[in-house]
Amino acid sequence: MQEQILPPYLSINKFDDLFDLLSSLSFTSISKLDLLNREFSDFSAGIAISSLKFLQIIDYKGNATENIKIFSLKGEDKKIKLQNLIKSSYKKIFNRVTDIKLLSKENLYNEFLAEYGLSRRVAEPAISAFIWLCEQADIKLNPDIKKLNINTNKKISLTLSSHALKKVNNQMPKPSVPATDKYVVRIAQSGIELHLPDIEQVHDEIVAGGLAQAREELIKFAEKVGLISNNTAR
Repeated sequence: MQEQILPPYLSINKFDDLFDLLSSLSFTSISKLDLLNREFSDFSAGIAISSLKFLQIIDYKGNATENIKIFSLKGEDKKIKLQNLIKSSYKKIFNRVTDIKLLSKENLYNEFLAEYGLSRRVAEPAISAFIWLCEQADIKLNPDIKKLNINTNKKISLTLSSHALKKVNNQMPKPSVPATDKYVVRIAQSGIELHLPDIEQVHDEIVAGGLAQAREELIKFAEKVGLISNNTAR
């Protein structure tokens, strides 16, 4: 029985990196380890492998399919084959509408929720990835979709001066009841820990990749202030 694969919800930056790899290197198979060795985090590598399966670029065992050859093509031939690949992979969406250009941003969002059973938090990066993939294949979408309230390059910024950090800490409300921490991110040898409660919003953000992004920013912060040396916690 084949595993059920969700639509890609990889960040746009990592999707760009992934397509660059497919265009510049030759693969007969792709594993999570292949991506870990090429500056993907554990989380991003896992989502990237799932994305490649959904897009039919690798099979369920990780072996490259004929579709991987698309990335060695140039020009119009590549564009047409990529269009067919995207339409085939997202057939649940394309088969539901007579003209994708007429699909409003609200209806696209609702279709992703209904057809793929996504949570609202995961649907946002999934739709961002869909929009980006359509742009790569020159598939025309409703111009209104580009205005969808999704930041496709969302990053968590922790670049605060000591004065600003103190000000923020002083303004933060103190919880009356301590939360139960289920998720703890520790940055090795830095003394930095990020504690998150076991609530639905936190779980959804972790699934959407927010925790991996937060960890990367914490590492950069620790390196910047000299708590750890470069690559110590990576």
